[in-house]
Amino acid sequence: MAKKAASKSSKEGAEKAEKPKKEAAPKVKAEKKAAPKKTAEEKAEAKKVAKAKKEQAAAAAAASEANEKWLEMKEKHGKEKASKYSMTGQFQAQSPIEHPKLGWGYIMANNNDRLEVLFQEGIKVLISNYNASAKI
Repeated sequence: MAKKAASKSSKEGAEKAEKPKKEAAPKVKAEKKAAPKKTAEEKAEAKKVAKAKKEQAAAAAAASEANEKWLEMKEKHGKEKASKYSMTGQFQAQSPIEHPKLGWGYIMANNNDRLEVLFQEGIKVLISNYNASAKI
């Protein structure tokens, strides 16, 4: 019986040797789909959009700041009589003004008949002391 067991085990060993080993499947890396490359025009457009977003954020922050300043000036000087705005009028800096479209404002500066006025919407430049009959 020992011979039979030995011959049986040798046959099994021979069969194992004869059977081809299964080759491991080659590992295939998952192919990533490459994003389509952006053209120079698309890159330029993306930069423009990013720049516009930054400018909008800056403008919103400035408008918020201007609105806070306007509220402060309105509270401080709102009881004073505001001058009615007209292009031909003369105005002093550091005084309130009433504009027909823009509403109540505060004259921050008067430079060469250009009024820098703080309105609720922000700072606007208005003309004053205008003489339509003057020839250039």
